[in-house]
Amino acid sequence: MSFKRLALNRRFAANVRILTTLRALNASEKPQTKPAAVDHINSLYFVLPKATNEALFKLSGWRQSHKQMFEMFEEVAIMVRKPFHDLLNYLSRTDFERPVNRYILYAFEWVYTPQETAQSEWKPGRIDTPVEATIALKSFKDQNAALLSELDLRTSKKYTWSLREATEEGEPLLNLVDYGLNRMKKASDCYAVLLKEIKHWASEGKIKVAVIGDVVNVLYLGESRVLNPDKTIAEIDNITIARAFKKILKNDWVSKTKRIGFCLISSIETQKNGLVVVAVDSSDSFRDKVGRLTGQRFGPDLPKYLLTENGFKDLDPFIPVKVDKYAENEIENCLDYYIRKNYINHPSVKTEMGRKEIKFMSAYNPLEVYKFCWVL
Repeated sequence: MSFKRLALNRRFAANVRILTTLRALNASEKPQTKPAAVDHINSLYFVLPKATNEALFKLSGWRQSHKQMFEMFEEVAIMVRKPFHDLLNYLSRTDFERPVNRYILYAFEWVYTPQETAQSEWKPGRIDTPVEATIALKSFKDQNAALLSELDLRTSKKYTWSLREATEEGEPLLNLVDYGLNRMKKASDCYAVLLKEIKHWASEGKIKVAVIGDVVNVLYLGESRVLNPDKTIAEIDNITIARAFKKILKNDWVSKTKRIGFCLISSIETQKNGLVVVAVDSSDSFRDKVGRLTGQRFGPDLPKYLLTENGFKDLDPFIPVKVDKYAENEIENCLDYYIRKNYINHPSVKTEMGRKEIKFMSAYNPLEVYKFCWVL
């Protein structure tokens, strides 16, 4: 199956087929030029070429901690782990003629705080996040300008922004993007309309789509970290972009064909549906704060509890893909990579006993391994 990729990147948008452009890197050996079959690359690092990383993730896509790590290691190296194999197997068996399949990977931590907020001019009572929306539009344009021109996607209706400004029916979607970039106050609404338009063309059968997002459980916490003008806490459903994202995650568009999310892919074949791949975190600032103050636990770190009742209702049915702690070969290869990159310098840590201590202190948790090795 051949895909072309059009990404609307919020936090993370990655095509599993990007592995064909990566250099296989066994941390203790020289990089391999031809990656092995997927079944044989578990625990190996792959290096994303600098040009590809700049094209896909120049403005957004990686967390700040990831960017710092990549800068320190002077390369974008990603370990292929078992959850990737599981997900790839699920995708290979997907029937795109049926309602959209949704896959949830559950692990780790995320917090989202906008740099600036403003009252929505489109819908009273809603909150816009102009800076984040502008970054999203710019990322979309950088990643997809050529593909948008090739697909010739145009607006399906007229959108009136003010008494003097409007996007006419039949204009290229790039015009809509440019308008949002030139009018930051309108960026949030433009991005929501952009998603709506791509949904429309997906439903018309012109494109096939995949929704790929990171830490969607933050969309279902009820309250956000955004303040209304009266200093009360805004509900997530009243934040323009968040509301648009939540609509994307639903599969109520199946009756019309397919929909779009953070990643849009088109194919020569005509297929009705797409797929949704999202991740949820096992903790966030709201849950942690409540837990510290009340001593309450929110239940096991499973999607049903992480998504809350509303999130589970929106995303059910879905296929859960668990992201476990490091396996033995994964943590060994991780430590080899850290040593090769001089991230670990203390001589005693390079011994077998030192490795055992790191494994014990980190409990094989990838983030804890990284933190523990920081001072070594």
